[in-house]
Amino acid sequence: MTPLDFPESNLTLGPPKGQTDEDCARLPAWRGKDDSGQKMIVSCWEPADEEIGALLLGEKVYLRVIGENTPPVGLQVGSPFIHQPESA
Repeated sequence: MTPLDFPESNLTLGPPKGQTDEDCARLPAWRGKDDSGQKMIVSCWEPADEEIGALLLGEKVYLRVIGENTPPVGLQVGSPFIHQPESA
């Protein structure tokens, strides 16, 4: 997966302490609050063609977080900045 810049991004996260840009690429992101006031950071990723093929074959998506703990996270397809109509 390749991290992408996107229109709503308002910061760029750098590599963790002790790592260089070669070890860990910079990540364009948006920092703000959702409609309920919950603080969050959003990043945008694009799968490579081979990854799309693997997904179509049923491969799983794994989330890696560098560090000793993981914050609450979520994955979704489609922009979180576009409100989707609620289904009945």
